[in-house]
Amino acid sequence: MLDEPDCPVCPFTPMEPVDSGLGFSVDECPECGGRWYDSGEIEKVLKNSDKLRAAIDGGLLKPRPSERICPRCRGKLTNGGLLSEFLRVDLCPSCRGFWLDKGESALVEKLLAE
Repeated sequence: MLDEPDCPVCPFTPMEPVDSGLGFSVDECPECGGRWYDSGEIEKVLKNSDKLRAAIDGGLLKPRPSERICPRCRGKLTNGGLLSEFLRVDLCPSCRGFWLDKGESALVEKLLAE
């Protein structure tokens, strides 16, 4: 695991830890505002975690390779729909972390409430 993970969107920009309010931190890019959630963190942060876990376990919708690189294991991310084909997120197939662009967590919460 890297000590200073770089943002998958902004080259050579180290992410900074941000308090989740739940006793752990998530990594946020100071440039683009996107957030990296290590495996299991996204379910703790967002409401209705059972529905979210089922969506994650079911796999991304219409997945495709991404050019983005995982800030943890340095592998290629996979881009696909989460809860909807229109909400495209990036998932690391190896370490199971998630990248959400700025504002996407609010969209995930809205879809979980439906």
